[in-house]
Amino acid sequence: MRRYTVSPSRPTTRPSRAARPNSRTAPTAAVLNHEQWGLVGNVALVERLERLVSRGLDAHAFLFVGPRGVGKTFLAKQFANALICHRPTSGHACGDCESCSMFVLNRHPDVIMVGDLEGRISVAHIRVLLETLNKRAAIAPRRVTIIDQAERLTEEAANALLKTLEEPRGTAIFILTATSTAVVPPTVASRCAVMPVTAMPRRTIEAELINRGLEANQARAVAMLSDGRPAFALYLATQPHGYDQAVEDSDVLLTLWESTVPEQLSTAAKLADAYHEPPRLEGLLERWESMLGRLLRAAAGLRERGPSHQRIDRLGRRLHPAAIAAAARYLNELRPRLQRTANVRLALESFVLHLPRPT
Repeated sequence: MRRYTVSPSRPTTRPSRAARPNSRTAPTAAVLNHEQWGLVGNVALVERLERLVSRGLDAHAFLFVGPRGVGKTFLAKQFANALICHRPTSGHACGDCESCSMFVLNRHPDVIMVGDLEGRISVAHIRVLLETLNKRAAIAPRRVTIIDQAERLTEEAANALLKTLEEPRGTAIFILTATSTAVVPPTVASRCAVMPVTAMPRRTIEAELINRGLEANQARAVAMLSDGRPAFALYLATQPHGYDQAVEDSDVLLTLWESTVPEQLSTAAKLADAYHEPPRLEGLLERWESMLGRLLRAAAGLRERGPSHQRIDRLGRRLHPAAIAAAARYLNELRPRLQRTANVRLALESFVLHLPRPT
């Protein structure tokens, strides 16, 4: 598999005890799985992909959308593997042919991975890609390009890609991933078949974690923070510092809501400096979105059991559910806007000033 990517750095500190699984049965897969495609849940989507592989494609570009850590990139790769397999079985890759063997080793000459987790996908990336697509497939029935995190496409890159999406070259297939269609250039998104990858029920993730060796209280805490995203759940359960960082990011929103306006603005400025890199900022906002959901349930009188539950219960009693829902709507509007602006501080300051005051 040809790559134009940069792997993200890994944290080096120790994970929280609450998030540390039993070492005898620690999970090693990229996502929680026991299904043929390697993904629990999203049964209807998997069946749709199997039909496309078995009966023929109805598009040449596919956009997998869903929150980070839900498994969309993993599923996109599984789809790509099935598309270049010499002997697909019931719509999924056989795992034994030459194509499958090379794909597993990331050495397949007909599969190209485009993306850069540290920054933007530039027009230079796309130009190199388009030059490569002029060549015939080497060993597979088609050439497959995976553009991971398509929201990172610059305007110039999107424009360079657009003509090929409108007029595909030979048997070339494009598979894109993004957090939503709203953050992808509309000219690109409109030319793709959208494949929504949805979150899983919290109890399903909790049960899977217990099955993989976590104690019940650990699995419950991790599942609560994972927001139904299996890949993120495994990250929290196995990666150093992951659980503690997720709790810290979530608690920042509580602190903002409990602070005075000058304190809020000061915190927003510090956050803008600490979270200026897009992946880190997106992670922070995801944690806030999850926290707003927990606050909303607490305001509705439901018992909170996850991390920071006492603070959530106290604040939830002081906030009207409509005020929390309004903050959630503004956060939802803020996230795509942050993709288009370099002034992160101003955007965060605007958000904190829109937080309704507790009674």
